Amino acid sequence: MQDLETEGGIAARRAMTRHERRAPLMRRVCRAMAKGATLAEACRDPMLPLAQEVARWAAEDVRFAEMVAAARAAGGSEHLARPGRPGTWSKALASEFLARIAAGRGLAEVCAEDGMPTHTTVYRWLRTKPQFAVAYAEAREMQADLLFDLAWLIARQAREETVRVSRLMVDTIKWRCARLAPRVYGVARAAPEGAAKAAPARPTQVEIRRWAKTEDGTLEEVPGQVFPYVWKDRGWRP
Repeated sequence: MQDLETEGGIAARRAMTRHERRAPLMRRVCRAMAKGATLAEACRDPMLPLAQEVARWAAEDVRFAEMVAAARAAGGSEHLARPGRPGTWSKALASEFLARIAAGRGLAEVCAEDGMPTHTTVYRWLRTKPQFAVAYAEAREMQADLLFDLAWLIARQAREETVRVSRLMVDTIKWRCARLAPRVYGVARAAPEGAAKAAPARPTQVEIRRWAKTEDGTLEEVPGQVFPYVWKDRGWRP
């Protein structure tokens, strides 16, 4: 314990305690993987941690990462490993991910690149980190602006022999823009703030008058025979 206090102090002692607490569970997971199970299959045991939890432990502790890699190799599931896929949150990683989204790339495209988190990791961040969710929505709106300009470029460069393909591309971009930024590119845009509200519809009113034919054949209104009606409850009411 003296060595720990000298080298790393409280942080080192906590790291050792955390490792000792997780090691038995990690060994059970690795034994199942060494027999041919994938990480997801091994973690279906309700007495073991979830697969994403095991992946986080491996990302935080190189000893666990080596155990998992050896178990995959022994069980023949090494090809299922996803190296270079960080699952631990970091501001730098999130900023790089959002920059690629804002540059016009799709979620699946960015998540398939080396060094980027998987889509499940991104969804977890969206659920658990409100600031990241807000930044992600802003990046998507920036993406819509970029795609809008791209549609104009495609339309300008269209030629007679490519007009059908260009129209398909522009229509697809319009559809994406309307969903990425509906307040800007949607079909039904909200009225600007401060605009005058439309006056409420006034009830429609009619009058029914009674007429009578005179001796010379003309029509005259019968006095006192005026009946006003108003359209109410899907019918004319007196």
